[in-house]
Amino acid sequence: MLNGKKFPQNVRALRMMAEEVLRSVITDGHFQKADDLMRALDQIASQSRTAKLWIEVLVKPVLLMMSYIRAEREGDWLLHLTTFRKMLPYYFAAGHVNYARYGLYYLRSMEKLPPHVQSHFLQGQHIRGIWNGLWSDQFIESTLMRYGHSAGGIIGITLKPEALKIWALSRHICCKIESDMKEMEEEETNTTKVHLYHKEEAKARVIADAKDRDGLRQKLDTCLHPLDPNEHPGESIVNITSGKIAPPTVNVDSAVKIGRQC
Repeated sequence: MLNGKKFPQNVRALRMMAEEVLRSVITDGHFQKADDLMRALDQIASQSRTAKLWIEVLVKPVLLMMSYIRAEREGDWLLHLTTFRKMLPYYFAAGHVNYARYGLYYLRSMEKLPPHVQSHFLQGQHIRGIWNGLWSDQFIESTLMRYGHSAGGIIGITLKPEALKIWALSRHICCKIESDMKEMEEEETNTTKVHLYHKEEAKARVIADAKDRDGLRQKLDTCLHPLDPNEHPGESIVNITSGKIAPPTVNVDSAVKIGRQC
């Protein structure tokens, strides 16, 4: 998971973890808008460095991640820019120099697009609409790069530039032929599968999600609650599992502030 190679699984795990951490806050509060929740979280963060750590380094980044995904799925260009701007301090604080440097350049460039390009983007044309609102780079990764690393791809065959060029320029034609042949085979064998629902709505996924949420909840019940300042001793950061106190020099709870200063 931490290698960042399984995007859907990582999103699912982080989202479920944030949900369970926030469960008591949302259950006890009466929030009409997202801003109400943000104000409540800021209030909790001001009372405990441990709570601030969990809010600033887990909860809010996960909410940003979900907002970023929503912007792409819905083709919302303004939400994309707003969310990306909020992500930049985390890149600086985490030491991801390339993401921070080129991310800032990207943001400034996108804010100064020519009017005719901006009008297209405001209509949602910055994403691959026919592919369920995928990012352009993820679209490439899930098609051309995926085929290149699978059976019939280029891995283990050749590294010669000319051969790779021929493969890349002809791959879309080969895929079309392969798709047509599979369609013919399905018509002959009558094995065409009609997908009536998303796989995340399937019974097996619903059961798996419920089981994993229950497991997370049980684990958190054995720990100090990360968002309950009354359970956190003193002004130091505490490990919610072991109860160990971090040295005073630890400043990870100020990651966002440090990132903004960079």
